[in-house]
Amino acid sequence: MEKFNRVDTVDLKELITKIENIEGMVSILLTESYNRKKPYLSTNEVMDMMDVSYAWLKINKHQIGSKVAGKLKFLRKDVEEYIEQDYFKIPKTKR
Repeated sequence: MEKFNRVDTVDLKELITKIENIEGMVSILLTESYNRKKPYLSTNEVMDMMDVSYAWLKINKHQIGSKVAGKLKFLRKDVEEYIEQDYFKIPKTKR
């Protein structure tokens, strides 16, 4: 016959709390992973990613944005390519 260990209620509650915390962290990580892989970004996502204002994005949308189902959307790869260009590089100054 197998022996069973007795688990205190306090230990069980701590274990349940730890499992719930892990579940929350996994959920957050899955959401972040999905968001990094989705091909289209919203205006707000691009503003956050590039740290630019809505006004700037509206002026420059023709360079990186497109209409999808009547809404302005941005291909993630286009935004990443735009960021990699010289637009955000600070010119070296002569001393």
